Amino acid sequence: MMIVGPAFGYGVINFRISEHPSYGENLKKAEKIFTQYNPEYPFNVRFYDKEYVVKFAGEQQVGTLVGLFAALTIFISCLGLFGLAAYMAESRIKEIGIRKVLGASVTDITGLLSKEFLRLVGISLSLPHPLPGWSCTAGWPAISTGSPSSGGYLH
Repeated sequence: MMIVGPAFGYGVINFRISEHPSYGENLKKAEKIFTQYNPEYPFNVRFYDKEYVVKFAGEQQVGTLVGLFAALTIFISCLGLFGLAAYMAESRIKEIGIRKVLGASVTDITGLLSKEFLRLVGISLSLPHPLPGWSCTAGWPAISTGSPSSGGYLH
């Protein structure tokens, strides 16, 4: 058994307990020693793994919600792209009919519609991509490796 923690305490003693012989036996030994030296104070045991589950339960829920909303956003974007493709095909229905009568293949007509559509999608994808890279690289130099006592990590 080992006691670890800061030199100044907050009324908490951290123990690292070995699995052998068992957690229960080691906790009984620790409780016996604790009550021997401080019988007035109750022996309260909490495990870090359970504390972290409670501490980060909110972050788990936020992560789930972010995932659901991201999926919803992608679905709505796909509906918008489908609507745009349907509109483009509908607005060029006479041109498609004329090209088909003049002997154009399905591949030629698909390429004609896809070329313009993919150009618009490419432009729309190229616009937001520099922004995350710029924001990440602009934010990292602001983080220093200073100690918490020197005023924190962010300047």
